[in-house]
Amino acid sequence: MEIEFVLFILADIALTIYFIYRFKKYQEQKAMDYFMNMDEDRDDVDANDKSEKKS
Repeated sequence: MEIEFVLFILADIALTIYFIYRFKKYQEQKAMDYFMNMDEDRDDVDANDKSEKKS
């Protein structure tokens, strides 16, 4: 009975660590995508400014 309880606690800890790790990876990826899109938007704004100055 006690061994099953210990195994349950260990499995619970392992799953918790795994989900925290996965969540951090997901957050980093979201942040990277956000900054990449921000740079692309900035390029679009620069292009729009140049085209407005030409005309």
